[in-house]
This record gives sequence, structure tokens and C-alpha cells, in this order.
Amino acid sequence: MLALDAHPSTLTNLNIRIERHGDDRQLAADLKLTMQVSGVTLNDLEPGLHESLFRKPGAGEQQELLDPSLLTAVKFPGLDPISLSHKFPGYEVELSDDDESAPVFLADVEIKRISAKALEGGSATLTLTGSANIDSDDARDLTDLLVREDVFLTLTPPKAKVQTDADTGDASNDPDGAQDEAA
Repeated sequence: MLALDAHPSTLTNLNIRIERHGDDRQLAADLKLTMQVSGVTLNDLEPGLHESLFRKPGAGEQQELLDPSLLTAVKFPGLDPISLSHKFPGYEVELSDDDESAPVFLADVEIKRISAKALEGGSATLTLTGSANIDSDDARDLTDLLVREDVFLTLTPPKAKVQTDADTGDASNDPDGAQDEAA
């Protein structure tokens, strides 16, 4: 799963909206972010995507690399950015700028509308949208970041759900053997 730590990004769009949950109304936001990532990072979104978009450079196409096995040449230069239909729920997102202000932290964010454009040299432009429920303080802080545009993005994937013995009726998932001692 895609994970980033204080990665330089651009907040290109912010859509603050209302979500309706029955009679309840909840403030929500869609954040569109663009960033440059290593081409290998694309495999975190879809295994094999890096190898699909990049190839080894041919003779004379690029200066000698330290590791000649690296895929740094774009396979299909005329290809428009590719779109992935995946949706990744449950992310934690932290956005900060370069000054001393407190970062904006959003939980239970759905990452969607992902597109990637392969760039010569082995990197890619990645664009994604994160959707989350927010409060009015988050809305204010996000609009401040939108004006600044340049942010540092931390994406934390959801933790794998650990099944408990009650879920499975099986003590084999109990690494400490605590269930065996209690019985």
C-alpha cells in the first residue's frame, strides 16, 4: 500500500461539501494533491505498474547509471496519464507547510481518483484525491494550506486488521499464548 512521509506535494484543489447520513449532515472535504514520486512507488498502488511504464534506457539514451538494471526510460512517451480505479479507504493523512503552524491531521481518509504519468529518468507525477469528514477548524486550516499550495504530505495506510480469538474462535492468532494461560 502507498505510504509517504513528509513528501513534498502540491494541494491543487479543495472541495468542501456536506455529506448526508440520513437526517445528519456532516462537513466533508475532497483534497486533490499532486507530487513527484519514484517510479518504483507506483508498484505500491498496483504491482507491476512500474515495469509496465518504464524500461531500461538504450545505448546513448541516458548517461551511464550506477545500476544499469534500473528502469528509467519511459516505455510509451505518448501515453496520457493512466488512471487507476482503485479506492483505498482508512488512510491517515497529515498535511503541513514549512512554517511552525500545527499540521492538519485527517483520519479515515479514502484515497481515490489516482492518476500517474511516467517521466523520463524514472520518476512519475502522481495525482490523487483524498476524501474525509472534517470539522470547521479543519476547513479553515485546509483553506490556509490551499492558498500556500506547497505542502508536506504524510500518508499512512490503514493497519491490517488483527483478528481476535473472538472473531475466529481460534487461539492460533494469539502470539503471546495468553488465551492458553487463561484457560
